[in-house]
This record gives sequence, structure tokens and C-alpha cells, in this order.
Amino acid sequence: MNKINKIINSFVPESDEKSEFLGDVCYKNFIRLRKIVPIAVLLALSHLITFYFQSFPEGSDEYYWQQSLIKAHAILMVYFIIIGLTSYVIHKKNNNEYNPNVKYRLFTHLTYVFLFGIAISLTIIDQAITTSISPLIIVSTLMPLLFNINPLINSLYLMTAYFIFMYLIGFYQDSDTILLSTAVNAFSAFIINFTLSALLWSHNLNSFRQSRIIEKQQNELSEKNRKLEFSESELIKSNQTKDKFFSIIAHDLRNPIGGIKSYLNLLSHEFDSFSKKEVEEGLELMSSNADQVYYLLENLLEWSKTQRELIVTEYTKFDLNSLINNINSLFRIRASSKNIKLYNHVPKETSIIADLNLLNTIIRNLVSNAIKFTPDGGSIEITYSKDDNYHKISVIDSGVGMSEEILKSLFDEQHNSSSLGTNNEKGSGLGLLLVKELLLKMNGDISVESVINKGSKFIVEIPVNLTINN
Repeated sequence: MNKINKIINSFVPESDEKSEFLGDVCYKNFIRLRKIVPIAVLLALSHLITFYFQSFPEGSDEYYWQQSLIKAHAILMVYFIIIGLTSYVIHKKNNNEYNPNVKYRLFTHLTYVFLFGIAISLTIIDQAITTSISPLIIVSTLMPLLFNINPLINSLYLMTAYFIFMYLIGFYQDSDTILLSTAVNAFSAFIINFTLSALLWSHNLNSFRQSRIIEKQQNELSEKNRKLEFSESELIKSNQTKDKFFSIIAHDLRNPIGGIKSYLNLLSHEFDSFSKKEVEEGLELMSSNADQVYYLLENLLEWSKTQRELIVTEYTKFDLNSLINNINSLFRIRASSKNIKLYNHVPKETSIIADLNLLNTIIRNLVSNAIKFTPDGGSIEITYSKDDNYHKISVIDSGVGMSEEILKSLFDEQHNSSSLGTNNEKGSGLGLLLVKELLLKMNGDISVESVINKGSKFIVEIPVNLTINN
């Protein structure tokens, strides 16, 4: 049973390859047809001229044989001229591109049937002066070499041609012996045709399958190479980004920690020389430096989690007004040092569903950034609005603003950089990148509006369709 299935499989294309294979066969048949048109025309013309200049007595069998051959070859020549011109026009209309539609397939099958018809006609005409069936044998042998036809369809063509031939030749041959010999020879010629056609069909199908396998392997290899090149590029970019951040962070950690270390050394050696007020001011400075270090390390930790895909969102329902009040309290001392007013314009009891920790980190970074770039005596406002799709939380400052060039690269890892604040405050440049990444974790987004010397507005958008985690 397996052998039978294997044999059938070698002749019958699978459903997923049938359309492509038949299109490929049709294309090759059409190309061969276009190539043999000029050869067929010249061959028919040469035969026509040869027979035309032969002289036979008018009314003799040879004369009628000659005239019939001239007409048959004239028809053959005209047919191929029409086929050649038609195929040229259609191919030209398709911009010299192959399109495996019915027109192209019709050319092949029509020519196949027509040539058998001509071969049968010439063979029957020859019976007037000879018992040879050479035209039929020659065409039967050459046809499978010129055109690749489905063996099943070809068998129908051959059986039809055989019965028509045997029926017509009976009118021109009275000898039973010659008829039997002709029947055997014609049958043998058709068997050779069918065998060659089937073998070539199977060979072409197997070649097509091999080509598909090779093409598939090449595509897979190309895809793997593309992914490998992309991974290499991403790895290089990732390493460059990390190197840059670690360099900045190391520098930013050194300053506040160095300040704390210097003050503690000074305090331990000269404690008695400090007044209570100077100690309080020093402790407040150390607290500020410690806060700076703490939030820098917290940002770094959150950013490292986003890079390793370790953050899992936990959606809860909470009061946004209370969250903003807590964040403003956190920055009260730092804002007071620059006489910056912090305003919470979020209505009381404004409840939203989001990840509380992520949103806290996002707003905290935006407020910190606003303080950094807002000059002494400025203000920072936090407002809230809502539409059908998003909760919108805006952090608005009266700071220095940004140019269009800076806005374009604000959230780009490769071009992001940290600028000095209005009081020469330093930063890692990590905060805004972290804000963007954390918002993406909640399917949110951020946009920025800014005018130089007037201030900036960062708009955080949180989807309203988030649901509480079970």
C-alpha cells in the first residue's frame, strides 16, 4: 500500500503545491511554445515550398496527395503564426511578466491537440501513396519532449486521437494486414508518448519539490541570518546604552556620596566647632544627597527590571489625589530650596485603576525633572482629565522649556543625554527613559509640549479599560 501511495505521490502534486506546480509547468510550456513557433513556421514553409515545386500529373493520386500536403502545411504555418502573434500581444499586455491564467494554459493544450490533428491528417493523406505512419510516430515522440501535460489529461488526448485515427484510416486502407500493422504501430507510438510524458511529469514534479525544499531552506537561513544580524545590532546598541548609563550613574553617585563622606569626616573631626544651626543645615544637605542617591538607585533598579522583562503589572484601584500629595510632600524640601511652588490640581477622590508603584515612579520622575529645570521662584502644577480612552495626568512647569531637536530625542536611548538643571543640578538621563518604558508596561503613553523659556507639559496617558488583577 505504501508503494502504491509513493507511486501516486510521484505523479500527483499535494494540495499545498498544486497551484504553484501547475503554474510552473504552464510557464515552462508557454516559454517552449514561444521558442518553437519560428522553428515550426520555417519547417512548415520549407515543406510547403518543397511539395509545391514537385510536378505530378493532374488528376493522379500523387497530385491529390501533393495538394493535400500543401494545404495541411499551409494550415500548420498559419496556425503557428497566429499563435506566435497572439502570445506576443498577451505577453506584452502583461508587461512581459508571466501570469498563469487560462489564456496561457489554453495555448499549450490547443497546440498539443492541433499538432496531433495535423499528424493524423498527414498520416491519412500519406496512405494515398504509402502505408507509412511516420508523421504520427514523429509527433507522438516529440510532443512529450516539447510540452509537459498531466498524464491523466494526456491519456484522454491519446485515446481520443487513437480512436479517431483508427476510424478515419479505415476509409483509406482496405488491407486488414496493413490496418493491423498500423493499429499496432500507432498504439506503440502512443504508449511511448504516454510513458515519456508520465516520466517527464514525475521528474518535473520531483524537481519542483526539491526546488521548494531548497528555497524554503534558503529562506529559513536568510531569516536566521537576518535575526542574527538584528540581535547583534541590538546587543551592540544595548551594550552602548548600558555603558553610557553606568558611566553617568557612577559619576552621579560619586558627587552626593562624596559630599556626605566629606561632611561626615569634617563633622567627626571638628564637631565642637559647629553650631546647632550649622549641624542642622549639614544634616539637611546630607538628607538631600541621600535622597538623590536613593532615587537614582531606585530608578536604576526599575530600569534594569524593564530590560530583563521582570516587571509584572499589578492593577489596583487607588485615589490619585492622595498619590500626588504624597509625591509633593516627598519633594517639598528640594522644591523649597529653589522657592518652587508645587500645586496638586487633581480633584479629591479621583479613583483610577493602574499599577500604583509604576505610576508613583512615573510621576515622581516627572516632578523631579520639572524641579530640576524650573528656575527659582517658579511653579509646578499637576492636573487631571479624562476622555473615553485615557486618564490624562499632566505635569506642567514654568521652566526653561525645550527645543524641537531635544524633544525628538527625549525618549531615545541612543541620543538621550542629561543636561544641567537651572542650579547646575546633575542627573543620569535615565528618568524619562524609565517613564516611557513603565508606561508601555501599562499600555500607556506619554507626550510632551514645550516652549523655550516658558516651560514644559508632560502628559501621561493611562488606559481607562485596565482591570483589577485577580
